[in-house]
This record gives sequence, C-alpha cells and structure tokens, in this order.
Amino acid sequence: MDEYSHTEERNLFKYAPEQSIDYWLLLHNTHGLGFQKVKQLSRLCDGRLENLPDVSSTALKQLNFPEPSIASALKSNTAYIERVKSWRADSQLHRVLTFNHPDYPARLREISSPPLVLFCVGEHQILHLPQIAIVGARKQSPGGAKIGRTLSSELVQSGWVVTSGLAMGMDTEAHRGALDNSGKTIAVMATGADSVYPQRNRQLAQEIVASGGCLITEFALGSAPKKDHFPRRNRIISGLSNGVLVVEAAIKSGSLITARYAIEQNREVFAVPGSVYNLNSRGCHYLIKQGAKLVEQVSDINEEFLNLQQIVQLTETKSQKKSANYPWQPTDC
Repeated sequence: MDEYSHTEERNLFKYAPEQSIDYWLLLHNTHGLGFQKVKQLSRLCDGRLENLPDVSSTALKQLNFPEPSIASALKSNTAYIERVKSWRADSQLHRVLTFNHPDYPARLREISSPPLVLFCVGEHQILHLPQIAIVGARKQSPGGAKIGRTLSSELVQSGWVVTSGLAMGMDTEAHRGALDNSGKTIAVMATGADSVYPQRNRQLAQEIVASGGCLITEFALGSAPKKDHFPRRNRIISGLSNGVLVVEAAIKSGSLITARYAIEQNREVFAVPGSVYNLNSRGCHYLIKQGAKLVEQVSDINEEFLNLQQIVQLTETKSQKKSANYPWQPTDC
C-alpha cells in the first residue's frame, strides 16, 4: 500500500479515545460488508463512524446495506454488541482492536482486505514485533514435526515471534517449539475468541497466553470453525508476519494458500525441502521452484533479514512514538 493510501486511510478512519466501538462492531457483524464498502461509508461521514446515523437510506441502499437505516441496524445488533462489551470486560487479557485503533498491527493494515476488528486474548502488543509464520501439514511426518519444532525454537532464540494457526500438526509444533525456548507465539484462530478449535489444543492456547503470547481472530464471538474461515485466517497469518516458512505441505493445501497470500502481500517465503517420495514435500518443492528460499537451518532465514535487530529497534521506536501520540488509555480496548 503506497503512502497516499496510508494517508487517505488515516483521514478516513480517525481515532479518538472517547469513540464508541458500537459502529465498528455493527459494520464488522454485517454480512457482505467488506473493507472497501466500509471505506465508502467512512467517506460519507467524514471519517468519523459516530456520524453514520446521518448517512441517508439512499446511500446505504447503494452500498447494499441490509438495513434501511443505521439506527435499525444498531437495534438488530444490540445483543451482539453488548455481548462483545461483556466479553471485553471479563478480563484484562481481552482486547478489541478496531482498524483505526493505535494498537492495531501496522503490517496488517498494509494488506488488501484487512480485518475491520481483531479480538485478542493475551499480550496484544507482541502483534507489532518481528514475526515469522510457520505453517505446514496437519498430518506431518515425525521428521517434519521435529524440523518444524526445532526451527521454531531457534527462531525465537534469534529474536522472532512465531506465528501460526493453532491447528493440529505443524501449527501445533510451531507453537510448541516457541514455548520450548520460552519464546512468544501468536495463534491466529478460525473461530471466535471465546472458543478454541480443535478442542484438544485448549491447553496449548492457555499456555500461549500464560507465556506472554496472544490469540487473535477476526471472527465474531460464538463463530464456529467454518470451511471458508481457514483461508481468511491464513491471510492474517501471512499479513502479520515478515515472512512465511512452509514445512511439509501438499500441492493443494492451506499452507500453499498462506504462501500465496504472502507473495501478494510482499512477504518473504521460505520452504523446507523433503523426500521426493513424501507427498507432503511436493508443495515445498513447488514453492522452491517458484522462487521461495530453501531452508535447512534458521540462519537461512535470518540472512534474509540482516537488519533484524534494526527491525526490532524500529518497532520499539514506533511503539514509543505511538505512546507519545496516544498518551491516554483508549476506552475501546
């Protein structure tokens, strides 16, 4: 996204600490209302969503808004909005980050279809730190599992946060590897923030939060793990990260979808080669043929980011500047 687009969106989505999140939750919970349409709506109310009630029914109809007015839409979403506010108040670990919030991760703002709202459980500030995503097969080989876990453990030792999708298989190994070395890890979920899928990873999710990591999702509270949620989750995994590492993946797999998103988002793509007899190596070999960097050890990744320490320092500097620009405690997180 170019500098003009960033400036335009800052103007379109103005932030003030006294703002209510009601309108963000309303738009987020409105089926078929994507980021581009929300931008159009924001233009109609001068960048302040609290002015949405002044938008005419004619304009709403042109945008295929399902309700005749914002007031009626709010009324039909009252129960959900109150549910989110109650969830947020249940714990200091619960955060709701709207797109215009100063704590919303900058890298995620760069992608073509960023989430309007992120629900976070845990230390949300690590969303701003340098990240490598590790993805791969759900049914990985013993050797692949060992490679993924080892690389994850070594990545956190190098200063990275490891990001993955909390699924069984390689995702689990990635999270576990980070925890093995007392590192931080981020789990991007395909469900609402009030549930964990698969259920057998409930304990893992608790350990991630307890260790200073974070669970995040764009899906509404109460959302079940639907089939179309996983590709949408994958664009967030790659969008948050500086690079994506694929360890064992079939040609037709969610991992290659994540890699494709990474390419579209101008992220680095890495792949671990495997046996030519292993079907779960073919996806990695395909990526390498297409230009992904072959990875045998963590140094193969780190050498693509020779300024990793600079990245960390820049992140810290931006965080300090952000704190200076936003000295208040926002009411919507």
